[in-house]
Amino acid sequence: MFNQITLIGNLGEDAKVQADGKLLRLRMATSLSYKKGDQWITDTEWHTVKQWTDQAQYKAERLPKGSKVFVQGAIYSEEYQGQKQVYIKAYFIKNLSPNSQPQTQGTGW
Repeated sequence: MFNQITLIGNLGEDAKVQADGKLLRLRMATSLSYKKGDQWITDTEWHTVKQWTDQAQYKAERLPKGSKVFVQGAIYSEEYQGQKQVYIKAYFIKNLSPNSQPQTQGTGW
């Protein structure tokens, strides 16, 4: 069996840091456009991406809303308040937006 996903999309909100600064959480949109008859249709999917890392704060400062990001990881699910939630457990995240600057003071990329 093989559980791997690769996504390229845009962040719908600023990256968030949770779990005492160890969890980076992203909300990411991906789109698929296709032609149906004479009309172009665009379907947008929203994904929750989580990455456990000691660099969560550093990364979050460099991933503002609107950033184009590349994510590699696996699809996971967990039950929360009686509902199954699906998310991407990221192994690799790269900001593809040019000239991305930290939102707060800090060292460079």
